[in-house]
Amino acid sequence: MNKLAFITGATSGIGLATAKALAENGYDLALAARSEEKLYAIKNSFEKDYGVKVTPYPVSYTHLTL
Repeated sequence: MNKLAFITGATSGIGLATAKALAENGYDLALAARSEEKLYAIKNSFEKDYGVKVTPYPVSYTHLTL
């Protein structure tokens, strides 16, 4: 059983770099971000390149009011 990490902001910047580093070290990933298209591209890439399981969680904050 692999270790699992949950990462927010996973489609760019520090979130993406963290996800990549963890995938390279065999962690399965649960990734959350706003861009569903980018999340699935990362999922496909990481599963192919690193042999880890990636579960994408697209999130939207448009329904929230302040």
